[in-house]
Amino acid sequence: MAAALIELRLEATRSDDVRAVLEPVLHQGFATDVAFHRARGLPGGREQVLWLHHLVNGAVLDAITIPVHPGSKVGEVVARAASKLTA
Repeated sequence: MAAALIELRLEATRSDDVRAVLEPVLHQGFATDVAFHRARGLPGGREQVLWLHHLVNGAVLDAITIPVHPGSKVGEVVARAASKLTA
């Protein structure tokens, strides 16, 4: 599913029709994640959730394509970074 979402996001840069459908879904998903973060009393706020999104999206891309550092364990790197971002 992650690969399909990446493909859709790439296609949305080329097609206004795809963008019109996908953009509200992505925006609502982000808003839902921010609300969840706040409701659980997790440290940080909207900006930290945005950082986490970028972190995870990069990790997913690395996991399903050619990794930038083949020896690293993406899950462990994400966990360490997320812990530091929300400390």
